[in-house]
Amino acid sequence: MRMNHSILPIVVVAAVFATGCPEKVVVKPDTKIQKVIKIKPAEAYFNEGLAAIEAGKLEQGVALLRKSLTHYKGNDGKLVDAHFNVGVILMKQNDLNGAATEYAETLKIKPDHRQALLNLGVVFRRQNKFDKAIAHYREALKTVPRDPQLMNNLIVVYRLNKEYNKAVKTGYKLLARAPTNVEAYKNMTLIYYDQKEFKKAELLAINAGKMLEKLRKEDKSIPEDAGIYNNLGMIFIGQKRFREAQSQFEKALKIDPNYNEALINIAAMAHRFRDYQRASKAYEQVLSKDRNNLIAIKGLAFAVFGLGDGKKSLEMFEKVLHREPKDAQSIYAVGLIQDSLLRNYAKAVEYYKRYKKVVGKVSKSDPVHNRLQGAQARLEMARQMKVDQAEDDRKQQEEEKKKRKARAAAAKKDTTKGKAGQQKLQEMLKAGEDAEPVPTEGETLPDTGTEGSKDKAADKPKDKAADKPKDKAADKPKDKAADKPKDKAAKDKAADKPKAEDTKKDAPAKAKEDKKAG
Repeated sequence: MRMNHSILPIVVVAAVFATGCPEKVVVKPDTKIQKVIKIKPAEAYFNEGLAAIEAGKLEQGVALLRKSLTHYKGNDGKLVDAHFNVGVILMKQNDLNGAATEYAETLKIKPDHRQALLNLGVVFRRQNKFDKAIAHYREALKTVPRDPQLMNNLIVVYRLNKEYNKAVKTGYKLLARAPTNVEAYKNMTLIYYDQKEFKKAELLAINAGKMLEKLRKEDKSIPEDAGIYNNLGMIFIGQKRFREAQSQFEKALKIDPNYNEALINIAAMAHRFRDYQRASKAYEQVLSKDRNNLIAIKGLAFAVFGLGDGKKSLEMFEKVLHREPKDAQSIYAVGLIQDSLLRNYAKAVEYYKRYKKVVGKVSKSDPVHNRLQGAQARLEMARQMKVDQAEDDRKQQEEEKKKRKARAAAAKKDTTKGKAGQQKLQEMLKAGEDAEPVPTEGETLPDTGTEGSKDKAADKPKDKAADKPKDKAADKPKDKAADKPKDKAAKDKAADKPKAEDTKKDAPAKAKEDKKAG
């Protein structure tokens, strides 16, 4: 209801003209103008909050619903709805503690609020508080006995807590009361799948499909269930029937293109066969609708790692570890990235050790055993190389320092030597200016008028070269080789002849003797 603001009347003041000075007239309102503030009722905030939620403005919706809670007085029904809706929104925003508080407030006012009972158990399950979830559902079944959905949720948390016998017992109890309950068959399928009893799991999955088909014949409004085909696909993977598994996942997606579990399983199969591109695409499709899906974040991180982008995959694994600090797979993956892609061996060793701490006892067959030893060896090698490099750098710096010093000393010596040479040259030049001129060959000094002075050049003896004896080579005897006998006979004949020298010596004596004889 819209309320009109009170409007003050407009006062018209007439000017009074009289003789003399005119009188000033000041007009004041009789009352102050006050703004009327409309107080919204709790229902208005509540309705606006729901409208904001429907428009996708979740934070605004939560704020309006909480505001409505402060204005409700005695209206328990509206309080219940407001608390429950706030819990739903907080759950979507992954504020699980806040959601649990709102569901608890809902149940304080209305203990048999079935949806709050179901959702509070889901919150505990998503927080991995399985014991708390089991206790909650068992207590809820006392409030709402034999409720099929509460029993199915109890089966789920028994299975997740690995209490398989209690899960199976609860499942058969439910099927005895509701033999066409499709959810019960699906949950029983997963119990046997977890225990790797794939044949039993396959039979139960097929029965789930048959029960659904029977119900749909009776009621056409009942939709098909993509989960049944997804479960069959998982069973076929366990039996290594990969093509059949792929076919089942595709059937699931044909029923529901946004079925996250089937998308994740298709991505996982692609990852198994190292088709990282297809795996990434499927995980991204999941995250486009559910950005907080931890399985998809983790799967995408592995796919990106497979593609070789270490930094991007590292960021994703850190997101996983922020929410799940003890996730062994992610811890090991971070160590592997630091080791093989980023070469940060110190970090790799840190995460490998962290993995061993989370897992507990690690056998020698566990890959982390060899990885840790290898990373430690590479770390030590890197440290030693760093030390060696530092030593080489130090030696090189010292050598360079010595060279610089030697070059500086040589330069200084050259400068000193140059200065000495210049000084000596100047001294020589100066000495040359004072000395008598020395004539060159063929020149005569000018007559100084000194008595008895004659041209010294005229008194010089002739060139000794003119008096030198002729070349001795002219007096040399002929080549001895010419006198050599040609053969032995000639040699012997030559031996009988008198030597030329002896003949020359005896020639005068012989001539003398011949003269006497004549």
